[in-house]
Amino acid sequence: MYFQKKELNLHRFPAQAVVSIRSLLFRACQVKYKSLLNPQTMSERLNIYQMYVKNGCKLGFYVRSENWKPGRYAKVVDIQNVEDGQMIAGEPPYFGGFKYPAGHPKEGIIMGPRLVTLEAAWLDNGVRITDRGGNYTWEQVSPE
Repeated sequence: MYFQKKELNLHRFPAQAVVSIRSLLFRACQVKYKSLLNPQTMSERLNIYQMYVKNGCKLGFYVRSENWKPGRYAKVVDIQNVEDGQMIAGEPPYFGGFKYPAGHPKEGIIMGPRLVTLEAAWLDNGVRITDRGGNYTWEQVSPE
């Protein structure tokens, strides 16, 4: 990297520019290493399926992804093959997934993770369907 080969001499810049450069670098580090600034072990994090169970097996809770801009959140309105109020079939923490249908050569074999439908005004068309519900990049939030 350039900064490793040659030291950046901040004394050549006006004081306000130095402050701005430092704050930009700090913010970049916060985004890249936010898990270090807000420590949370994997055992403390929940995926969307676990949040559903923790929420009393009720849809309609809000989540935000650590990959979204600050202040953005979405409502979980559907989890594939899950009836609101009913326990998810399968073993935690991923609760199986959806399976190939009857008549398919791979009938009964897990095809992929359950799809999760999110709603928010800022999303394209107000809806996003994701297959990332089993990831630990989510946090449950309360809208303001």
